[in-house]
Amino acid sequence: YDRGALTAGDIRDLAIRDEPKLRREITHYLNHWSERFTALTDNVETFYHIREEGVKTFILSNWMPDSYEYVLNHFAFLHDFDGGIISYECLLKKYPEIDPAHTLYIDDMPRNCDSGRAAGFITLNLPTNGPIADYLEFTEI
Repeated sequence: YDRGALTAGDIRDLAIRDEPKLRREITHYLNHWSERFTALTDNVETFYHIREEGVKTFILSNWMPDSYEYVLNHFAFLHDFDGGIISYECLLKKYPEIDPAHTLYIDDMPRNCDSGRAAGFITLNLPTNGPIADYLEFTEI
Protein backbone atom coordinates (compact mmCIF):
# COMPACT_ATOMS: atom_id res chain seq x y z
CA TYR A 1 0.00 0.00 0.00
CA ASP A 2 2.69 2.51 0.95
CA ARG A 3 4.63 1.70 -2.24
CA GLY A 4 1.59 2.61 -4.33
CA ALA A 5 1.04 -0.95 -5.59
CA LEU A 6 -2.32 -1.33 -3.82
CA THR A 7 -5.26 1.00 -3.28
CA ALA A 8 -7.26 1.39 -0.08
CA GLY A 9 -9.96 -0.72 -1.76
CA ASP A 10 -7.39 -3.45 -2.47
CA ILE A 11 -6.38 -3.44 1.20
CA ARG A 12 -10.02 -3.72 2.26
CA ASP A 13 -10.65 -6.60 -0.15
CA LEU A 14 -7.51 -8.48 0.97
CA ALA A 15 -8.34 -8.02 4.65
CA ILE A 16 -11.93 -9.19 4.14
CA ARG A 17 -10.71 -12.18 2.14
CA ASP A 18 -8.42 -13.15 5.03
CA GLU A 19 -11.01 -12.41 7.73
CA PRO A 20 -14.49 -12.53 6.17
CA LYS A 21 -16.21 -12.61 9.58
CA LEU A 22 -14.72 -9.17 10.28
CA ARG A 23 -16.06 -7.55 7.08
CA ARG A 24 -18.07 -4.92 8.96
CA GLU A 25 -15.23 -4.04 11.36
CA ILE A 26 -12.64 -3.87 8.57
CA THR A 27 -14.85 -1.64 6.43
CA HIS A 28 -15.68 0.59 9.39
CA TYR A 29 -12.03 0.98 10.39
CA LEU A 30 -10.87 1.76 6.86
CA ASN A 31 -13.67 4.28 6.40
CA HIS A 32 -12.87 6.00 9.71
CA TRP A 33 -9.10 5.59 10.14
CA SER A 34 -8.59 9.35 10.08
CA GLU A 35 -10.56 9.75 13.31
CA ARG A 36 -7.79 7.82 15.07
CA PHE A 37 -4.97 9.98 13.73
CA THR A 38 -3.75 12.78 15.99
CA ALA A 39 -0.67 14.95 16.23
CA LEU A 40 1.31 14.75 19.47
CA THR A 41 1.25 18.29 20.88
CA ASP A 42 4.61 17.95 22.66
CA ASN A 43 6.29 16.73 19.48
CA VAL A 44 4.78 19.53 17.40
CA GLU A 45 6.12 22.03 19.97
CA THR A 46 9.55 20.38 19.80
CA PHE A 47 9.43 20.58 16.00
CA TYR A 48 8.86 24.35 16.19
CA HIS A 49 11.65 24.69 18.76
CA ILE A 50 14.00 22.88 16.38
CA ARG A 51 12.93 25.20 13.53
CA GLU A 52 13.47 28.29 15.73
CA GLU A 53 17.06 27.11 16.23
CA GLY A 54 17.53 27.32 12.46
CA VAL A 55 17.59 23.57 11.81
CA LYS A 56 16.17 22.54 8.45
CA THR A 57 13.43 19.90 8.66
CA PHE A 58 12.18 17.48 6.02
CA ILE A 59 9.47 14.83 5.88
CA LEU A 60 10.23 11.36 4.61
CA SER A 61 6.97 9.48 4.85
CA ASN A 62 5.31 6.27 3.78
CA TRP A 63 1.83 7.78 3.67
CA MET A 64 -0.17 6.98 0.58
CA PRO A 65 -1.29 10.05 -1.39
CA ASP A 66 -4.91 9.77 -0.19
CA SER A 67 -4.01 9.63 3.50
CA TYR A 68 -1.19 12.18 3.09
CA GLU A 69 -3.65 14.62 1.53
CA TYR A 70 -5.92 14.15 4.55
CA VAL A 71 -3.20 14.87 7.11
CA LEU A 72 -1.91 17.86 5.13
CA ASN A 73 -5.41 19.33 5.19
CA HIS A 74 -5.88 18.72 8.93
CA PHE A 75 -2.47 19.39 10.49
CA ALA A 76 -1.07 22.82 9.63
CA PHE A 77 2.40 22.14 11.07
CA LEU A 78 3.11 19.73 8.19
CA HIS A 79 3.25 22.76 5.88
CA ASP A 80 6.09 24.26 7.94
CA PHE A 81 8.76 21.69 6.99
CA ASP A 82 11.43 22.83 4.55
CA GLY A 83 10.42 20.07 2.17
CA GLY A 84 9.72 16.41 1.94
CA ILE A 85 8.54 13.45 -0.05
CA ILE A 86 6.65 10.28 0.44
CA SER A 87 8.63 7.07 0.30
CA TYR A 88 8.22 6.16 -3.34
CA GLU A 89 10.63 8.99 -4.20
CA CYS A 90 14.25 9.48 -3.13
CA LEU A 91 14.79 12.18 -0.50
CA LEU A 92 18.51 12.62 -1.10
CA LYS A 93 18.08 13.05 -4.86
CA LYS A 94 15.40 15.68 -4.40
CA TYR A 95 17.29 17.54 -1.64
CA PRO A 96 21.02 17.22 -2.42
CA GLU A 97 21.85 19.67 0.39
CA ILE A 98 21.04 16.95 2.94
CA ASP A 99 24.21 15.36 4.33
CA PRO A 100 23.20 12.08 6.02
CA ALA A 101 26.21 12.22 8.36
CA HIS A 102 24.81 15.47 9.79
CA THR A 103 21.13 14.57 9.62
CA LEU A 104 18.96 13.05 12.33
CA TYR A 105 16.53 10.47 10.97
CA ILE A 106 13.63 9.74 13.38
CA ASP A 107 11.35 6.74 12.99
CA ASP A 108 9.29 4.47 15.22
CA MET A 109 10.23 1.31 13.30
CA PRO A 110 13.61 -0.25 14.18
CA ARG A 111 14.04 -1.70 10.68
CA ASN A 112 13.58 1.77 9.15
CA CYS A 113 16.22 3.14 11.52
CA ASP A 114 18.52 0.29 10.51
CA SER A 115 18.05 1.28 6.86
CA GLY A 116 18.65 4.94 7.69
CA ARG A 117 21.83 4.06 9.59
CA ALA A 118 23.00 1.95 6.63
CA ALA A 119 22.49 5.01 4.42
CA GLY A 120 24.71 7.05 6.74
CA PHE A 121 22.10 8.91 8.80
CA ILE A 122 22.20 9.52 12.52
CA THR A 123 19.09 7.68 13.70
CA LEU A 124 16.65 7.88 16.58
CA ASN A 125 14.25 4.99 17.05
CA LEU A 126 11.47 6.95 18.74
CA PRO A 127 8.87 4.76 20.45
CA THR A 128 5.41 5.16 18.95
CA ASN A 129 3.85 8.27 20.50
CA GLY A 130 7.15 8.99 22.24
CA PRO A 131 8.13 12.57 23.11
CA ILE A 132 10.97 13.70 20.84
CA ALA A 133 12.17 16.29 23.36
CA ASP A 134 13.20 13.51 25.78
CA TYR A 135 15.91 12.49 23.29
CA LEU A 136 17.28 15.89 22.29
CA GLU A 137 19.47 18.34 24.10
CA PHE A 138 19.71 21.95 22.98
CA THR A 139 22.88 23.87 23.70
CA GLU A 140 24.28 27.24 22.70
CA ILE A 141 27.02 26.99 20.11
